Amino acid sequence: MLQRDQIPGAEILKVPHHGSGYFHPDFFIRVSPEIAVISAGANNRFGHPSPKTLEALQEFNSKIYRTDRQGAVILTTEGVKWKIKTGK
Repeated sequence: MLQRDQIPGAEILKVPHHGSGYFHPDFFIRVSPEIAVISAGANNRFGHPSPKTLEALQEFNSKIYRTDRQGAVILTTEGVKWKIKTGK
């Protein structure tokens, strides 16, 4: 998708693979999300999300929501603005 320039920008990104550190650096550059949601279990044996992934998202000033810390992340919209509610 990167080679074909098929990755659009996005306001909200559900971060792939539980925030694993295995991603192409240009992916976050192309998407440049305002909000990043990472679904990962607390204290998982893989160490997700990766510090590398968190640092990359912080470079874009993305607001990061993590299910391992905040519980469920619920996003709603009326078509223009987003509302975010967390489980904790």
